Amino acid sequence: MLYPKEDKRNKRLNYACRNCDYTQEADNPCVYINKLEQEVDELALIVPDVVHDPTLPRTEDHKCRNCGKQEAVFFQSQTLKAEENMRLYYVCTNLECLHKWTEIVRCWVVIGIALMAGDIEVLRSRDMSKALILTDWGGDRQPENLDKKTNNMRRIISKARGLRTMGSAALHICQVAGGTGDGFYEFGIHCWDYAAGLLIVREAGGFCCNYDGSPVDLMSRNVICASTPELAHSLISIIQPVLYPRD
Repeated sequence: MLYPKEDKRNKRLNYACRNCDYTQEADNPCVYINKLEQEVDELALIVPDVVHDPTLPRTEDHKCRNCGKQEAVFFQSQTLKAEENMRLYYVCTNLECLHKWTEIVRCWVVIGIALMAGDIEVLRSRDMSKALILTDWGGDRQPENLDKKTNNMRRIISKARGLRTMGSAALHICQVAGGTGDGFYEFGIHCWDYAAGLLIVREAGGFCCNYDGSPVDLMSRNVICASTPELAHSLISIIQPVLYPRD
């Protein structure tokens, strides 16, 4: 954000960046930047974030809608771009030096706000051939377990519409809850990685179980979540279990 800075020589108030020498005249303040800053403050405590690639090229589309400068850069995540039903909310989380393209731009997915309003719902997908499945490797790098996880991914991608991994069990589960993913499975996670996500996906109408179809055991270090029981059992029939010691 640009902060007020008095220009004693010209007896006027300018807006200056705290991190560099960029200055904007006060008679042409960028209200769009101020609006984004306010929206960030409102969303920051309740909405999960997705970090974008800061190396994307600068284009005319990235200019501020009001003043035309580059500090209001914002863009759609390539990861989430293909989703048809995702409700996205794009804001800059650091507006101080974006005109120099030195800061990472983030977007905020409005799953948190939608959940508070009670209007997110799973997609009710039953057909694996049309399903987007989410998973992750986890932190284990034992060759035997990596081979099993690789084979599971190969089995999934041969039958599903797509397979995606973004590095967060909680975010994966919330995507199932929000209707932007159809199923999720993972082995080797801990209860703190996904307990909150299970609550969210169940509230959204989803189904959760252990790898063998039994009720979820938070200490078992494995989970399957899906938009329907049918899709969950399709996952069970495809994947090979990768078992870990209980928490």
